[in-house]
Amino acid sequence: MHLNTIKRPAEPPSPGLQLAPGWVDLVAAAVGPSPVRLSVTPAAAGRADDVTRVSTPQPAAGMAAFARGRDVSVVGIAVTQQPNSTPGASAAATTRVGLAVGVPDGGGVLLHRYDVDLGDPAVAPHLSGVLRPGVTVVGHGLEDVLHILWQLEIPDPQCVWDVRVAAAAFLLGVHHPRYSPAADTAAAIAARGDLTAERAAATGLHALAARYGVPIAAAGPADVAATAAGVYLGQVSEAATRGVLDHLVRVEMPWVVTTARMSWHGARVDPVRSTSVAATAATHSRDLLDRLATLGLRGVGDEDLRAYFAAAELLDHFRRGDGFDFGGDRLDGAADRPEAVPLIRCLRRIQTLRANRVLTGEFTGPDGRVHPRYHVLGAHTGRLTCDSPNLPGIGRIFRPLVVPDPGNGIGEADWAQIEVGVTAAVFGDDRLIAAFNAGDVYAAAAQIVFAADLPPDAANLTPTNFRAAYPDLRERAKVAVLGLIYGLGREGLEARLGPNATAFAAAFAAAYPALHAGLAAARAQGASRGGAVSGSGLRRYRPAAGPPSRWERNWFVNFPVQAAAATLFKEAGNRLDRLYRPYDARLILPLHDAFVFEARLDLLQEVAELTHDVMGAVVREAFPALRPRVVINTEHPGCWNKDGRADSLARWAADPLFAL
Repeated sequence: MHLNTIKRPAEPPSPGLQLAPGWVDLVAAAVGPSPVRLSVTPAAAGRADDVTRVSTPQPAAGMAAFARGRDVSVVGIAVTQQPNSTPGASAAATTRVGLAVGVPDGGGVLLHRYDVDLGDPAVAPHLSGVLRPGVTVVGHGLEDVLHILWQLEIPDPQCVWDVRVAAAAFLLGVHHPRYSPAADTAAAIAARGDLTAERAAATGLHALAARYGVPIAAAGPADVAATAAGVYLGQVSEAATRGVLDHLVRVEMPWVVTTARMSWHGARVDPVRSTSVAATAATHSRDLLDRLATLGLRGVGDEDLRAYFAAAELLDHFRRGDGFDFGGDRLDGAADRPEAVPLIRCLRRIQTLRANRVLTGEFTGPDGRVHPRYHVLGAHTGRLTCDSPNLPGIGRIFRPLVVPDPGNGIGEADWAQIEVGVTAAVFGDDRLIAAFNAGDVYAAAAQIVFAADLPPDAANLTPTNFRAAYPDLRERAKVAVLGLIYGLGREGLEARLGPNATAFAAAFAAAYPALHAGLAAARAQGASRGGAVSGSGLRRYRPAAGPPSRWERNWFVNFPVQAAAATLFKEAGNRLDRLYRPYDARLILPLHDAFVFEARLDLLQEVAELTHDVMGAVVREAFPALRPRVVINTEHPGCWNKDGRADSLARWAADPLFAL
């Protein structure tokens, strides 16, 4: 790191120049404060002692005039809010915004720092003059910043860069819990927690400043903004080196804005239904525990299940590496499905709902809506995660808890079987692409894989008619397709398909040779590449040395597909976020491959058609050979629901074993 000398501001006007009252202060403010100079590579900074304080309209106008009069390339931004006990005080009255206005200068960037107090409502409008089109607005965790700007009715920045999201992209996969040294023990749980904490620390601003040699101070929001801007300069260079710059600029950074707006809008959770579900959940929990006790289970924790399935001589079915996996898919695949399995699943479903704290009302804002927090690139697959609360993850049965505002309706748009279609396109298997385009990829695959076991006329059935005539074969083909794509393994396939699993796998490989070859190549190349890469440049890294594990070989294959599907989802969401605005519609929840949206009832069908068209177009643009199906559900717009099953809460209340 080299430290450049601080460039002094321009000289103020000559004393002989007479200005009208008030203009002297404006001109002095427009000259700008003493800047911090950052060289682009490597990032280096010197700091001026002074930061321009802005708390009244006149210096705010001068700040905006300075920004408009310079070739500003980047603006670092940070916000802080102070507690205010004054009844009815607005958030703006307690908010300070730190700005670091970056102006190119030779081989570096000069950062002019401002500390803006928004207590005077006439100050905020001048922020638009700084955050103008053509300027990249940079911050560390931009969701809160964007929420403040929207509260102040300041338009979206045209281009943003969240240094925390970029850092997450550079570390994708590195801190995965499976890299903890132990498994299925208290030590493993602690180690996995440490890995999560390591990831949070590695993407924190202090760690990023150290990484790029940017000085950091805790004096105020202007210093935080300057640090973020300095980190940005280093990250852009690193992103270009890693080959992920285009993906970050085109996909992830706009997705930061889209997810922030979903959080800002939130979703309404019906308080009356929540109270009723909470009471029913308590009753069902007691009854299920009593029923499980008669079967020898005291609870549904991992230790309880380990002892139970060991006694039933089924524990090997749940073995995963050095530990055990009692997830839903493993439970459903247990041989002969012991009597306790559906009870275990039902009780765990209730426990998950209660742990999510959706029913308590503690996350409901003054507007009566729940505002979850979304974490872009929070999952190692490249997808987002959600908490506080995880409203998208409440489960199919409980979706009718989410209701629209009066006069509005809720709809959902879902890509059907999209990951199989993306798999076919990524690995270039024309036959699997044709099966996907036929409308039901699992039925079409069953017609090929099980052709020898079917009557001759079955080959001529449409996928829809085949599904009706041979539902069991279609379900077995679904298991085979997903299992083989995602590396289920011989034991897993046998648990689900029976002793003929090997024959099914061989038939599938013969039916789709290009896919089979592509999967094998991806597994073989991942170790030498140090991970896997998607078509858009997003990478997942392997921090371990030595031969890859089976789990790693699986994600060498899975990641390019999952990341490609996630990229399509984000691009569709970014477009919809913009296109919904004339309709006063909003995206309210993202759900893997589906969007939940809310609009006025008289515009709901028009918004649904727009959503359908955009989601289809995004896939066709990326993979022209695919003909995606987008399934729209607006059958019961009075609540969010699974496939029109708006009665699921009542069905579950009557029978805790009810499932969708």
